[in-house]
Amino acid sequence: MARRMLAILGSALLVLYAASAAESSGPAAVRVAVRQGRLSVDLDRAPLGRVLAEVARQGGVMVFLDPSLENVEITARFRGLALDQGLKRICRDRSYAMVFSTVPGRDERLTALRVYPKGRPEPERYLYLGPGPDRGPGHGPLLQRNQVEALVAVQRELDRSAAARRIMERRRPRPRGNTPGPATPLERTLDRTRRLRRFRLERARTLARRAAYRTQLRIERERMEQARRRSAWRATSRADHASPKP
Repeated sequence: MARRMLAILGSALLVLYAASAAESSGPAAVRVAVRQGRLSVDLDRAPLGRVLAEVARQGGVMVFLDPSLENVEITARFRGLALDQGLKRICRDRSYAMVFSTVPGRDERLTALRVYPKGRPEPERYLYLGPGPDRGPGHGPLLQRNQVEALVAVQRELDRSAAARRIMERRRPRPRGNTPGPATPLERTLDRTRRLRRFRLERARTLARRAAYRTQLRIERERMEQARRRSAWRATSRADHASPKP
């Protein structure tokens, strides 16, 4: 009887040990918080891809990761670091490149982050982790390096434009009463400046389209001239072959 009880107790202990081992080997919790440009993390063997995807989602930073580093486990704990400094601590054992956008009236803003293995050349393809809709590990699209550079350049221009627009909105005086249009000399000046800027932009686009059209027209004319010359040469050659020899 005692042996039977010991056997049952041993089986129960084995089951509990297997359950605890399975629970500990499950996916690690990713505790990441980005508030007012400050990064706080509490990571214990968390996959690098999940961590950077969460930072991209909360911080609005474009993150591109080498696919071979997606499941690399990292351990880190800190609170209230600047976003770029916190990312440097997370990626300190790997090579990384950060791109900042300088916007008027504000400090530099971190726009994009590229991470790849240390001691290796920059890869030709990256895994895009965000920002964007929530994606699980391995579900981000693979982008070529030239596509990554094009996306980052577009995002930098968008950041500058949005910041400049917000600054202009804050500086614009509010119209008084129900009088439509600009209410102050400053606002009239700003309105004229905006109109002049739009006119110059449209004029530059029109001139660029006209130059492109003229270039295309010149190329078509050269092609037609070359085709005409080839046809004339072929006709002359046929006439020479067809004429009787003396």
